[in-house]
Amino acid sequence: MDSKIKKVLVATLCLVILTSIGLNIYQYTDIKKDNVSDRQTLEKYMQNHEISFSNVFAGDTPIVDYIKNTENLNRVIDGIQNSESYFQIAKTYFVEVKGKLSGFAGTENLISIGYLSELKSYRVYLESNNKEPYGDINQIMNAMNDFQIIANWLIERNNKNDFTVYTDEDFYNQVYSKLKSGITKTYSKYFTKTDANTPNLSIRSYVLESSDEPLKPSVSIQEDSKFTFIYSGLSSYIGFGSYKIDNNNLILKTDDNKYKYVFEMKNDTLIFNSEKSSAIPSFANMPNGAVFK
Repeated sequence: MDSKIKKVLVATLCLVILTSIGLNIYQYTDIKKDNVSDRQTLEKYMQNHEISFSNVFAGDTPIVDYIKNTENLNRVIDGIQNSESYFQIAKTYFVEVKGKLSGFAGTENLISIGYLSELKSYRVYLESNNKEPYGDINQIMNAMNDFQIIANWLIERNNKNDFTVYTDEDFYNQVYSKLKSGITKTYSKYFTKTDANTPNLSIRSYVLESSDEPLKPSVSIQEDSKFTFIYSGLSSYIGFGSYKIDNNNLILKTDDNKYKYVFEMKNDTLIFNSEKSSAIPSFANMPNGAVFK
């Protein structure tokens, strides 16, 4: 190949490489600017979240007297809902900046569904001008006191210029143990810490997929440690009762105390242990070691 042509090719290749490097640097700088912008936007919405939540409780009027006025109660509910809206927006930027979605469901449900539902029920009572005493005014007071605790925590974050998005784990570690309302028990599953080796049990139905019956055997795990158990579609019997977990074993006991069924919990499956369980009718195709998924 002619030396002049080689020089042209080398020069062209160098130009392509330099252009590519330049584009990569530009793209990196552009992405970096976007990330900085997203982070700043995130912090702005978190700051608004912290301030708007805390402002709901500004003033010296005792809570019990303050919320007897419907307008005041509306301010509390609207203020917290606005604050939670800021948090929702900040959370979307958190996902973009961090590249992953962490746990938020517990905190969101506790505040937006748990506490606020109680306050909205109390508002309906006030608006009805009902002369009868409210059913559980202590629950309302406890909810308001918990809100005050959360507001004080957010004030502390704001004073420290901490505008990071907090997750359920952060909420659990920093404020959850201070809350007194019974409402927290409903959402404790989001915050209760378990050992890494603790078997996983989901609130759902586990099905024996290998069964050839039209209605396959299933174990339905429900809230409040309740279960429903069907061992065969050929039987009209449906087991209802409560369950407990003993080491790696799920133990189902029917409400009539007649039957007990034991399953080993492994990798989010349930493995039937016929040796430790009440007898299953022979027509039910549910052998020892049957795996419910």
